[in-house]
Amino acid sequence: MAVNYSEEEIKKAHEVLYNEGLKMRYQVAGKEYVDRSLKNASSPFAKPMQEVRRNHLRTAHSICKVS
Repeated sequence: MAVNYSEEEIKKAHEVLYNEGLKMRYQVAGKEYVDRSLKNASSPFAKPMQEVRRNHLRTAHSICKVS
């Protein structure tokens, strides 16, 4: 069953996941470290890696809460 979401719904979902992942990173690694990492992630390689790390933590946290 295919579900069609609007661009706005997709944008909002990404925003929610980003913010929740950022909160989790702050809890795990500390605000100073995370903020410095994000600030230094300006290259085309580093920025996507920061996003993967953030999304991975958010997903892992969700799984742990369910189990």
